[in-house]
Amino acid sequence: SVIAMTLLCLPAIFLFVQFVEQFPIALGLKLMISGILFVPLTFGLLLPVFGFIRRKRTLSYLCLIIALTFFIMAHNTSSYDTDKPKPNSLVYFQDNDNDKSYWLSYDYELDNWNKNYFSKPLSEDKIKGLVAFDSKYGSLFKYAGETTNRAIKESLFSISKDTIIGNERSIRLCVAPQRDLNLIYGYSNSKKAFNSFGINGSFPELDSISEEKLRSKNDKRLFLYWVVDEEPLEIDCTFHKDSIPNIEFIEASYDLLENKSFNIKKRPQNTIPKPFVINDAIITKKTVKF
Repeated sequence: SVIAMTLLCLPAIFLFVQFVEQFPIALGLKLMISGILFVPLTFGLLLPVFGFIRRKRTLSYLCLIIALTFFIMAHNTSSYDTDKPKPNSLVYFQDNDNDKSYWLSYDYELDNWNKNYFSKPLSEDKIKGLVAFDSKYGSLFKYAGETTNRAIKESLFSISKDTIIGNERSIRLCVAPQRDLNLIYGYSNSKKAFNSFGINGSFPELDSISEEKLRSKNDKRLFLYWVVDEEPLEIDCTFHKDSIPNIEFIEASYDLLENKSFNIKKRPQNTIPKPFVINDAIITKKTVKF
């Protein structure tokens, strides 16, 4: 019975067909193949119904014409607008170690809103050496260009304790924000040099990772601290007295468009901030060596 077969196929239609459209939206264009796989899966489940159709060749030509029509319609309506905005990014980065500042962007192609900030873009090799953050998909900056230094205030770093007992050196470092920060990253190339590392009285175990795995994962992060009401960050760490570890502090605030030190034009209505990355942010870097 074609009616019985159709009723049995309804769950496949209502459950799987919507995934074709929703998977690329939810998981990103890189995983579009996962949504496309539902097309042959659904077609296979509907074969018992298609078997009752007599004029299959005519139907196939009709479906081809409909598909081409939808492709043409999709091409003509593929531009960005307020309902389908284009994600873009712009970040100001101030390297206090080298006294230089840069504009950064995650965009593969710049648009009219941010392209004027990259009149002299840096090469890809130089961009990789500037700064990198943890992001959901491991995204890296695609554009960078030097700019004038805005003298954004960095946090105050003060050591309140520095003692040596036997072969172990113990340090207490206080980091006091001097602007309205949102987060502070801590990175270190000498991560394994620390015997213990504590944040505001909490001492989580350091990752016991082999040097080979450390290089393969590029896992240099010590901590990520979300700042609340500009409260200071207190770090307690111990290491061998003869080693000289360092901590690279990356401080970020999401106020680039509102900060009076800049004159950033308002983002066009057909664009939105790129998600899953640090965006519309003012970032500073400072390395502390013990």
